[in-house]
Amino acid sequence: MTFIVNRKTTLVRAVVLAMFTISAYAQVNERDGSQRKRAEIQRPLDACGLPESKPIYVLEIRAAERVDQDLMVVDGVNADRDIAVVACARAIRDKFRGPFNAVYVETRAWHKPKEGGWREIRLNEPSTAEVQAYRDENTDEAFWRREEVTFKITADTMLDPVVTVPLRRDGVKPEDLVRVRVRMTTTPPPLPAKQEAQRIANGTPQQNPAEAMYRENEQVIDSTFEVGRFGLHVGFSDAVVFVQRLGEDRANKRGDRDIVFDSVNFRPAPGITYGFNYYHRRHAFLKFLEPGFGANLTFLNWNEKSRSTTTTPADPELANVTALQIGVGGTGSMFDGTVVAVLGWNLHVKDYREYFGVGFSITGLVRKMSKYLR
Repeated sequence: MTFIVNRKTTLVRAVVLAMFTISAYAQVNERDGSQRKRAEIQRPLDACGLPESKPIYVLEIRAAERVDQDLMVVDGVNADRDIAVVACARAIRDKFRGPFNAVYVETRAWHKPKEGGWREIRLNEPSTAEVQAYRDENTDEAFWRREEVTFKITADTMLDPVVTVPLRRDGVKPEDLVRVRVRMTTTPPPLPAKQEAQRIANGTPQQNPAEAMYRENEQVIDSTFEVGRFGLHVGFSDAVVFVQRLGEDRANKRGDRDIVFDSVNFRPAPGITYGFNYYHRRHAFLKFLEPGFGANLTFLNWNEKSRSTTTTPADPELANVTALQIGVGGTGSMFDGTVVAVLGWNLHVKDYREYFGVGFSITGLVRKMSKYLR
């Protein structure tokens, strides 16, 4: 019997340790892979300094000086990040060699909520002074010229232009879609309707409407990203744990104690977990598994009894426990915290405190069901 109990305890510890190991491996693998993929890109402008830089980089950024991912080599974009489009002037000039005065780089972006249609994201909102100037000229807001959206790359361009797609400002959420289109062409982009009318009134020939759709020497990067939750996220969650006390059955069978320890055999107990969930971006298995780890607090009710026939136990300290007890321990989880495994200790009993539990999160289960039943 001792051998069986020891094997059970060892197996329990191995299961919890394996869940911690999977979560740790996921984080290390994502970080190492990210560093290999984006090479030395730490800031948006670092991209154009690479030995073999591309003309256009679409980067996921945490802040103006912090790049998280090169979106051209990974799947999806993080819900709490923005997108930076970097136009590398030197690489663009090398790509469009010829008798051209300039190369125009036009950036546009759209957002599609999970339940809704596509709408364009407003890029680089004009400053207060520019807004006032537009209003003084009675310019309709639909025709406001946002020069930052279209970059003009010439032989004199020294700085690499950057445009930010403000996903956080636009309120994107997981499972939404974001589309980013970057067009490089040697044909000047069409003017807004009002400016085109003024141009014609000044005697300038009207621009061919077909040029707006078909441009010479045009190259287009058009990518659609699914918004998700990637990386390490922390938070609280509920837990219903089926608790198995460890070692008490062996002590009860020996019968050398004045106390009969409560045999807890996967008894349900409520709890709460504070932990980390890791959402991998590329690895299919880890992306499906959604591993996590953290700390768990479980509310227990173990009742020790005396072997004697009297009402007073021989060892009152062992049997005198509160009706509501607290257990603390570590936890590993899968499927975004929906399935949990706990290894902990009851703080209110003297002997055989260790327990193992498996269970689930009610809110996590409802979240998963609502995701797949819609």
